[in-house]
Amino acid sequence: EIMPSLVGSEMCIRDSTYTADDLPLRIKDSNNFSGVTNVAINIVDLAIIEDLNVHVSIDHTYIGDISIHLLTPDNTLIKLAQNLGESLNDYTNTIFDQEAENPIIFAIPPFTGSYRPIESLSSLRGKNLNGRWRLIIEDNFDGVSGFLKDFSIAVCYKGDVLSDSDLDMIADIEDNCPNTANTDQL
Repeated sequence: EIMPSLVGSEMCIRDSTYTADDLPLRIKDSNNFSGVTNVAINIVDLAIIEDLNVHVSIDHTYIGDISIHLLTPDNTLIKLAQNLGESLNDYTNTIFDQEAENPIIFAIPPFTGSYRPIESLSSLRGKNLNGRWRLIIEDNFDGVSGFLKDFSIAVCYKGDVLSDSDLDMIADIEDNCPNTANTDQL
């Protein structure tokens, strides 16, 4: 039995949370160029997104140095936060939620709680969940580094979730080679 939960401000009957492995991870510091750190979550489930929230925890002094983006499997780049918080510290259990009451641009670090991101997550409604989701952290100034401690995606979805182990957009139960990508099924 699936228990209802809250993703966004609405009741969600079917939901899942996907978490990045290999954390904590040092954020690459800028050295005359932007330091870019990528962390991926590979989702093998086939489902249609109703709502999606992004959870991060980042330990970083002078948090105004960094920008945070979400890159979706279809290469949609969504700006979650950019150079906010000036010389203050950290994103602590920060949830980027399109339905949150407070926008992140008016918040004060350590950004604990739920905030509306700079760019909308609503564009993800109706898209497929399956694929590689990346959090991109860009450090724009030299001298201060930090750690990404947590990155996860909470998704409310339509219908049932079907596994797609080889990420070829064909559910394992219908795939003639569930461990080898072959979209033409030859």
